[in-house]
Amino acid sequence: MKFLRQYRHAIIISSLFTVLAIIAGIFRYTHYEAAGFDLGIFTQMIKNTINGINSANGMSLYNNMEGLSHLAIHFSPILYLIIPFYLIWQSPITLLIVQAILIGIGGLEIYYLANNVFKLSKKISTFVLLLFVANPIIWSLLVFDFHELAFVVPCVMMVIIGYFKKNWWLFGIGLLLSLLIKEDVTITIGIMGLVLLCIAWFKNKEHKINKPAIIMICGAFVSIVTTILVSWKASNGLLPQVLNSVIVRYNINHSTLIGTAFFYVRHSLDIYSIGQMFAYFAPLCFLPLICIESLEWVIPAFFVLGMAMISTWGGQHNFIDQYGTTAVPWLFTAFIIALKQKKIDIEKSLKWIAIGCGIAIVIVFFFTNLTCINELIAPNFNQTSIMAFKNLNKVVAEVPKGNDISITANNIIVSHFISSNDAYCAKLQFGTTYSTWGYPQTITDYVLTDTNKMIAQEYSLTVTDTILHNWDLETSKELSQDSRYQLVDSVNGVDLWKLK
Repeated sequence: MKFLRQYRHAIIISSLFTVLAIIAGIFRYTHYEAAGFDLGIFTQMIKNTINGINSANGMSLYNNMEGLSHLAIHFSPILYLIIPFYLIWQSPITLLIVQAILIGIGGLEIYYLANNVFKLSKKISTFVLLLFVANPIIWSLLVFDFHELAFVVPCVMMVIIGYFKKNWWLFGIGLLLSLLIKEDVTITIGIMGLVLLCIAWFKNKEHKINKPAIIMICGAFVSIVTTILVSWKASNGLLPQVLNSVIVRYNINHSTLIGTAFFYVRHSLDIYSIGQMFAYFAPLCFLPLICIESLEWVIPAFFVLGMAMISTWGGQHNFIDQYGTTAVPWLFTAFIIALKQKKIDIEKSLKWIAIGCGIAIVIVFFFTNLTCINELIAPNFNQTSIMAFKNLNKVVAEVPKGNDISITANNIIVSHFISSNDAYCAKLQFGTTYSTWGYPQTITDYVLTDTNKMIAQEYSLTVTDTILHNWDLETSKELSQDSRYQLVDSVNGVDLWKLK
């Protein structure tokens, strides 16, 4: 009861935020607004693991849309923790609910760090929490799909709180969980450990070793080695896909080191990359950069920002995306430390800081895919889109349930079949060579095409290709000429094809 009284404001705000995030996720899913196929592949790998369906070499977390275990691409064993929740309700919505709850817990931890660890007033701590629940980077994750990076904020915050409170059990559990999320999270842990080690060595005249920092560095090293070994095994002894993905993504075919450096510098200074930097720091009014103590904790976030800025050359220039979530714990820790500094009269300046943060958040929302507030609930929610998803619902209901019944659908629709069918995704924009796509690569019992542009996406075949490709439109034409399939249902451009 004492805990509830002490943190009631934080609990209420975090709970309301979690409920809003759950509503946003469910509405986007039910209205066919999930942005990618991540929700589909994550749901399928959880489902397959429960049912004992593994890859050819016996690795779990297998999904047939990529044609291999997810461990070959990213080291994310923390996904096993979702299995008990999925058993309660076997639906992609379960993953969206878990994601919202994880982020809500992370908000409580940030409030605790400000109020309990750094002894900031409840007023300032509440302001920090409000800034977190309104942060564009957080909402970029929540209105995207499900992603394993939802674990980042609560797990990494456990490490940070344990470190400052000298609670080594909390520190150790948080560190273990954080190292199981994804390899880029592991790298930020290692970077922070190295920074803390160097600071302790140079600041302390006796050159005492920072043992927690050593543990962070060693843990990160072991996790990276494990990532490569597991990926190598899951890739059947070939070049680990986790490395292959990096090579493919950042390969620019420059023959000289100078040419490569110039390429990356040029693209790190374009408007999209500058937008990335603004999105990361402007909502915090750049406070983490004003003093050495806070700047130290921003360094891992610089690594995440650097990856985001470099990736803009490959067409991924939406200013912010779900990958920025990795930077959030470090940014907010630095922000809280900056607020704590004595040279800032926070009580007098809080009003102007809040106004500045509010304006910055609005600007970031305006220049990103989070432009309108209805993006949080149901984007394009008008009579045309209502009719579009009603048409889809009618046709989706025509597909028989059963894991022995296979179906192909585009990336927005496919997640709606994952729990009840053997679902395959239509070929996407990523151009990966290891993926097992649906029709025409895989002959499935059913193929669902949606040529209604309110729902169907036009996308390029690769991230660097500027030519748009509407898979549904082209596939409908192919299926009409394919003697193996017959049209069994059609509602205003939404067609269902069945294998004869």
